[in-house]
Amino acid sequence: MRIYREIKPGMTLFQRDITKMLFETFDIEQFRGFVKNEKPAEFSLEWYYNKSIKECSLHEIIQGIIVNTNIQGGADTVNYKEDDNNYNINITHSMGINWGNGLVIFFESLLKSYGAKFESHFSERSVFIKVLKKWKTNRVYVINIAHSPNFLNYYRLIY
Repeated sequence: MRIYREIKPGMTLFQRDITKMLFETFDIEQFRGFVKNEKPAEFSLEWYYNKSIKECSLHEIIQGIIVNTNIQGGADTVNYKEDDNNYNINITHSMGINWGNGLVIFFESLLKSYGAKFESHFSERSVFIKVLKKWKTNRVYVINIAHSPNFLNYYRLIY
């Protein structure tokens, strides 16, 4: 019931064929701008987990992508595999190339906001997203190893 009351004002439902037709004719750049400004994927995960996406684990982000795709509809199958290094998400659909591109734009925004490293590809019938489990961040630490203020040595540590 909570979901219905909270998302009813912001959602509309269309028959699958009408949705496909709308995606075939919509402006992908306008959609990209909307996703960049409004961040709907980030909002949906923050609402779902009731916390900031920065507080979520990578596993929760991946599960959120799966749940979000299933709730949106349009996907024929949503599968993911997990191995030691990656999460691989494969979404098949019959909604056309713009729908696949839209999904990639939607979820890339979420993964970029989270800070994950990923690769994505789409076609007319599928979307593939590979998310690295471990990635290096370029944090710079400056360490003063001398005792005199006139003689400073700095080391750059990247992990």
